[in-house]
Formats: sequence, structure tokens, C-alpha cells
Amino acid sequence: MTEKAEELRNEMAFAGDFHRGLTKREYFAGLAMQAIARKNFEAAEVARFSLKEVALIAVVQADALLEELSKK
Repeated sequence: MTEKAEELRNEMAFAGDFHRGLTKREYFAGLAMQAIARKNFEAAEVARFSLKEVALIAVVQADALLEELSKK
């Protein structure tokens, strides 16, 4: 991961003096996980991925997005 992507990864998703919440990485991973989990369980009685796999895929997607955003 590039240095710029590392910086983006640790920035707060919602900046403000009063709010200390999720980092951009956590926020993006949460959004990705939500979509993956919905698709994973929507179409089949038996889940295609375990919850641990869903979480891992979401973090990988979040990191890929941050890497791309750091190029701009």
C-alpha cells in the first residue's frame, strides 16, 4: 500500500471536533461487507462465504478503494 493510501486509510470518515468514529477504511469496509453479505445470503439457502470470509473480502475491497483514491 502506498504512503498516501496509508494516510487515507487512517483518516476519519466523518471529520469534526465532536465526533470520533470510524476511519475511512472501517467505513468503506463496512459498506462493502453489507453488500457482500446481502448478496451472499440472498440467493442461496446455504451461504457461499463464511462470515469471516465476508469480512476479509470487505477489508480487501476497502484497501483497494483507498489505493485507487490515493492516485488522484
